[in-house]
Amino acid sequence: MSKTLSEKRFINHEFKEAATGLRRMAKNGNPRGIYCLGEMLVHEFMFTENVKQREEGLRILADGLIAGDPLCLIAYARYDVGLHGQELTSAKRAKLAAKAQEMVKDDNTLPSVIKMAEGGDVLAMMELGMAYGFGILVKPDRDMALSWLTKAADAGYWAAMLQAAGILMRQQDTEVRRKAFGYVEKAAKMGDNLALVRLGDCYHYGLGCEKSFEQARRCYDMACRSEDSILAVYSMSRLYDDKQFPQASEIQTTIWTEKAAQLGSVDAMCVMGDRAYYGRGVPKDMKAAENWYKQAVKTRNGRGYFAMGRFKIYTAKIKDGIKYMEKAAQAGWPEGYYILGLMKMQGIGMKVDRRRGRVLLEQAAAAGVVDAKDVLNSREKINLLEALRRI
Repeated sequence: MSKTLSEKRFINHEFKEAATGLRRMAKNGNPRGIYCLGEMLVHEFMFTENVKQREEGLRILADGLIAGDPLCLIAYARYDVGLHGQELTSAKRAKLAAKAQEMVKDDNTLPSVIKMAEGGDVLAMMELGMAYGFGILVKPDRDMALSWLTKAADAGYWAAMLQAAGILMRQQDTEVRRKAFGYVEKAAKMGDNLALVRLGDCYHYGLGCEKSFEQARRCYDMACRSEDSILAVYSMSRLYDDKQFPQASEIQTTIWTEKAAQLGSVDAMCVMGDRAYYGRGVPKDMKAAENWYKQAVKTRNGRGYFAMGRFKIYTAKIKDGIKYMEKAAQAGWPEGYYILGLMKMQGIGMKVDRRRGRVLLEQAAAAGVVDAKDVLNSREKINLLEALRRI
C-alpha cells in the first residue's frame, strides 16, 4: 500500500511536519489520516497528560471506527477498554458500540488486517500485534503479539518499538532486555519524548543496560525541556526519591513532585496527597491531603478515585470510600477492583456479596494485583486497612 507523505512522516515520528497533512486527511474522511492523527494525539497524552488531547484523539479514532476502519477499531478498543466512550455524546456512543459489535462479528475484519500486515503495512502490523496483546478480535497470544510488533519495530515504526520493548522488558533474560533497551533508545533518538523518559527509566533501574543515575538524570532533564513535560518532571521526582541516588533529597523530591502535580500529573497529585497525609517532606495536614486528592479526582482518572477512596476509608468515612472505590473500579483501576472486592466479600459498609466480591478479586488478579491472587488462594480474613497500606 502506497503511503502519503504525512503518513510516512508520522511513522518516522516527524509529528510537527505530519500534523497539518493528517488533519487535512482526517477532515476529508481518509481512514489512514484519521488513524494516524488519533494515534498521535493519544500517544502524546501519555507524555503530557493533557486530558483534552486524549479525548480529541479518542473522538477521532471513534470516527474512524464508526466509518468501519479496522485499525481504528483495534486502537480505540485498546485505549478505551470496554468502549465506554465517555468523551462522546450518548448518540455517538450508541453508534460506536453498534459498529464495533458489527465489525467484531464480521468474518472479514480480522483477515483484512492480516492481509495488510502480511503485505508490509507497518500500521497494520502494529495493530495486529496489539490485537493479539489485548485479545481484540482474537484470543490473547503474547508470542503472536510480540512477533508482529517486532516486525513493525524493525521496519522503523516508533510506536511498535515502544510496545515491543514493553513486552520484552517483562522478561528476566538479560539479552532480551538489551534488545528492548535498543528499541527504546532508537525511539528516543527519533525524537519521542515518552521514549526519552522510558530510556531514563532504563538507566534508573538498570533495565537492559548498566544502571546509571547520571544518564537517567540526563534523559529526564532533556525531556523536561519539552513543552508539557509532565511525565518527565514526575520521573525526576522519583529519581530524587530513590535512596540509592547519591543526590537523593527529600526537599528536591517534594519540589519536583509538587511541580508535576501543578502541571497536571495525577500520579504526582496522589503522591502529594500521601505526603501531606503522612507528613513526608511537608507538614502533616489532612485538609491539604484531601485537597490534593480532590484535584486528582477532577481528572476522572482511576488512580485519583482510588486515592480519594483510600483516604475516606482511612478517615472512617466508609460510605464515601465505597463510592470512590466503585468509581475507581468503573475506570478500570485494578486496585479498585481489589479493595472493593474485599469489602464485598467481608460486608464492610455494605451487605456481604461473596459472589460479586470474588468476581472483582478475579478481575484484580487478572490485571496483575498479586495480593488479589493471594486472597483468592487463602481462606484467612484479610484486614482492610492492612490491605490498603500494602498497595
